[in-house]
Amino acid sequence: MAETKHGGIQVFDVNRRSLLTSAMKLGVIGAVGVPSLQALDFVRPSYADSTKTVANLFDSLADEWFIDEVAGAAEAAAALGLTTENMTFGNNPASQLSQVQDGVTRGIQMFAVYAPLGQGLTQMVRFVGDSGHLAFEYDIPPWTYPSTYGPAYGFYVNDRIAPSAYASAKRLFESMGGKGNVVVMSAFPGGQHNEGGEIGFKQALDEFPGIKVLAKAPGKYSREPAQKLMSDWLVQFPQIDALLSYADTQSLGAYTAMQQAGRTNIKIASINGQIEGLQAVKDGKITTTVFLNPFLIGGWRTVRLFDLMNGWKPSVLERMFWLESDIVDQSNVDKYLSLAKSKPSPYDWKKMSRTLNPDNWESQGRWYPINPVDFWKAHNLGKPEPADWLPADVKAAVDAGEFEKLLSEYKSHIGRTPI
Repeated sequence: MAETKHGGIQVFDVNRRSLLTSAMKLGVIGAVGVPSLQALDFVRPSYADSTKTVANLFDSLADEWFIDEVAGAAEAAAALGLTTENMTFGNNPASQLSQVQDGVTRGIQMFAVYAPLGQGLTQMVRFVGDSGHLAFEYDIPPWTYPSTYGPAYGFYVNDRIAPSAYASAKRLFESMGGKGNVVVMSAFPGGQHNEGGEIGFKQALDEFPGIKVLAKAPGKYSREPAQKLMSDWLVQFPQIDALLSYADTQSLGAYTAMQQAGRTNIKIASINGQIEGLQAVKDGKITTTVFLNPFLIGGWRTVRLFDLMNGWKPSVLERMFWLESDIVDQSNVDKYLSLAKSKPSPYDWKKMSRTLNPDNWESQGRWYPINPVDFWKAHNLGKPEPADWLPADVKAAVDAGEFEKLLSEYKSHIGRTPI
C-alpha cells in the first residue's frame, strides 16, 4: 500500500495534488497553504484503535460525491467515538482487495465500500469473514442478496434514483414544450447508480415522442471525459437543446465545453446533488438535479456499521436499503445547499443508532428497506432471473408479508428531518 508521512501521520493511496484540490473544496487549507489532513480523514494516527475505525474505500477523489460522503462518515464517527480511514484504489480492483486485507490484518472491523460493478465483492466478504462487517453501496451483481455472500456482508445501500430522475427529465421536457434535441450522458453502464438514471430518464423519454435523442455515451463520473464528450457532440450537432447527465461532476465538465463553444443555452438535467452540483443549479449552470444527499449516505451507513458491531441483529429483510431522493431546481435549491454546507450538520447521529436507541431511533431521512424481488425486476441490467436466486429464509419472509410490516416500521421511525 502506497504511504507517505506528514509529521508522523500516515496517508494512504492519496495523490498529493488530488488531496490539495479536495482540501481546498472543503475549506481546510491552513494559513500557510498546508491542508489539515485530519480534516479530510485521509490519515491514520499511529495510536488509533483500529477496532474503532471505519474504513471507507472508493475509487477516486475526482468526484466530489465522495468528498461529501466521507465528510458525513467522519461527523457520524466522531459522534459515536469512532475514527475513519479513507482509501482510494483508482482503477485497480486488486488494490482495493489488498486494502481490505491490510485493514483486517490491522484489526479494522468496519468497512464501507464502493466496489465498481461489484468487482471483488465476494473476495472482500471472504477476507473479513466473521471478524467484522462490510457495507456496500450502489453496485451489486443482479439477482443476488447480501446474505448470499456471507455474514460479513452487513447491508447494501443505494438511493432511490429512478422516480426523481423521471420527474426531473419530465420537468425539463415540459419546459422545452415537449420537443427538441437531447444528448444523453450515462455514467458507468452496468452499475446500479447508472441504472437508476437509465430507468428514470428512459421513462420520461418514452412519454415525449417529440424529444429526439441525438447521441448517448458514458461520461464516466468525471469532468475531463465528460468535457471531451460534450465538445465532440457540440461539433457534431449544430442544434442541441438539452443534456441528460447521470452525475453532477460530468454535468459540470459538459458545461465547461458549452462555455468554450458559446452554447450555454443548453439545458441540463442531472443527478447526485453534491455541493458543487447544488451550487451549479443556483448559478444557472445546471437546470435541475436529483438530490441524493451523499453526506447523509456516509453518516447513516457509519451508524449502521456501529450498530452491527455493537449487537444489532437485523432481520433477514434488513440487508438492502435506499434513501428517497428529491428534485432540486432554482425554486428550492437554497434550502438544499444550506443543508449540504451546514457545519456541523443538523443530524443527531446517536439518535439514529439502533443500539443506543433501540425503541425510539430516528432515521432522520426517508430511509426504507428494499424488497429484493421488486428491486431486481426493475434493476436487473437486462439479465434474466435465475432459479432459486433468493435465499429460502428471505423468500419465506417476503411471502409471509414481512416486508410490508418492516416498511411500515421504517416509515414510523423517520423522525425529524432537516428538510
